[in-house]
Amino acid sequence: MEHHFEKAAACKHEPPSSSNRLFRILAIDGGGVRGVIPAAILVDLEQRLQKESGNPNLRIADCFDMIAGTSTGGIMAGLLLLPDSKDPKRPRFSAQEILEFYNTKIADIFARTWSESVSHAWGWAGPEYQPSALEALLKSYGGDTRLSQLVTSCLITSFDIQRGKPHFFTNVPKDGKMTDFYVRDVVRATSAAPTYFPPAHIKSVSEDGKDEQKTYHLVDGGVFANNPSLCAYAEARAINYNGFQTPNASQMFVMSLSCGMQKATVDPNAADGWGKLHWVIPLINMMMNGNSQTVDYQLSQVFDAVDRCHQYLRLDCPLKTASDALDDASPKNLAALHTDTENFLNRADVKHRMDCAAKYLTSFNTQHLKELAEPKSLKAELSTADFFVLPLKRRKINLVQKVEEETTL
Repeated sequence: MEHHFEKAAACKHEPPSSSNRLFRILAIDGGGVRGVIPAAILVDLEQRLQKESGNPNLRIADCFDMIAGTSTGGIMAGLLLLPDSKDPKRPRFSAQEILEFYNTKIADIFARTWSESVSHAWGWAGPEYQPSALEALLKSYGGDTRLSQLVTSCLITSFDIQRGKPHFFTNVPKDGKMTDFYVRDVVRATSAAPTYFPPAHIKSVSEDGKDEQKTYHLVDGGVFANNPSLCAYAEARAINYNGFQTPNASQMFVMSLSCGMQKATVDPNAADGWGKLHWVIPLINMMMNGNSQTVDYQLSQVFDAVDRCHQYLRLDCPLKTASDALDDASPKNLAALHTDTENFLNRADVKHRMDCAAKYLTSFNTQHLKELAEPKSLKAELSTADFFVLPLKRRKINLVQKVEEETTL
């Protein structure tokens, strides 16, 4: 079987060969409407990449060996990797075009009539939203494009409710074989968030894309891997791709984007009397937020263990004005998400890290990554968010400083 992405590697942005070249992974969390945040961060990154390279046509997909995503992050991964219809070796969409997708289309996905809300008791007696708008958009954007036609390697998460196990959509053959799917079905599956949308019932496709094969019944990958970074790391460890053979942490650069740090907490006094009905929504939030933070901790330890903490970058934008609801697509909240992201990107420490990442991704000079660990200027106010944006060794220093400051108050 011939796979398009194997040929596409030749078109990727490749600076002069360097022994410092790392296997580059971009991983994007789930978060519904809050996908506006990583989308806006990627616009900033793509602009920096174009400036550093001097190539105005450079795209995010040109600068990573693998893009991973869960739920809204899976939607973004699919859009980033779709091939251009005129030149299938090139990515179709710029980061700005993907942000516009969120700005203009996300409200259609999370739309419902009053009668639908009443008939499903606002999500308690059925899914809150029908998937028709999402499916129409995915068909419009993705057509019949298959995983094997994406411009570089991917990992998109979902959970198989019939077989009771995670399902990973990947496009790098193992032992010369892979199961192919329509990208529109993959994205529908990874974003089938329980209580929000019904499960996705999809089928694999054969080499010619016509014959139907195995059937899968899938829900949102956020039920087990809202932050897909560790899954992407594990997948990369097992593949031979783009000149790498089962790379380890010392040979990787992972850039992980959250959909905003959740603000929701539980009143411990009120929770004493809660039953199943009260716990449903808080549990979903805990699972997503808890997984994202746990994976961040685990990967920090993995990279620190090989003295490469600077090769792992986690960007976790605090939600200061925006809602942390997954489905608040109101104009007011979309504007707030943009404001929070803009304020985050304007922080001195975040600007420094974005600069370092862009310089490495366009030069393969790992000295730029080493500068991630010791920023030239860290004047931004220390907050909980700083703990999640700083590499591990720097985090430990700042966490101690913050504890000492709070102790003296």
